[in-house]
Amino acid sequence: MGNNSCMTIILSTITRDYVVQVVDRRLTDTITRELCDDDATKAVLFHGHIAWAYTGLSKLPQPHLSAESPLNPLDTNLWLGEVLKRATTAQEAIDFIQAEAALAVAKQLHVYPSGFPLAFIGVGWMDDGRLDDDADGG
Repeated sequence: MGNNSCMTIILSTITRDYVVQVVDRRLTDTITRELCDDDATKAVLFHGHIAWAYTGLSKLPQPHLSAESPLNPLDTNLWLGEVLKRATTAQEAIDFIQAEAALAVAKQLHVYPSGFPLAFIGVGWMDDGRLDDDADGG
């Protein structure tokens, strides 16, 4: 691999008692393939129950229900946090990420007409689908 290689490494495992997700922290420019940041955050903990990580674009347009200007893109980990803060169940989290990611991708097609990779990986568990109010994260 040379200096222009782009790769995200996301390793996830789940046991009866623990969830572990490890994500590299390197961001590269989608077009030039140059290193942008070697210490970026690519993971978000959702209510202490689900670890989410991403690969692909490092910035996305504001989620459509955000009060912020759509002209100010967010780092993808912050975008993910904005999307997830509306969810109260694991299924809602999945649904919101899917819907908002589709909108974000549609807004980016003029910049990347041949497409680009974007994926979110979540690993975790929940007893009844509802989140504990006192759980950390989220």
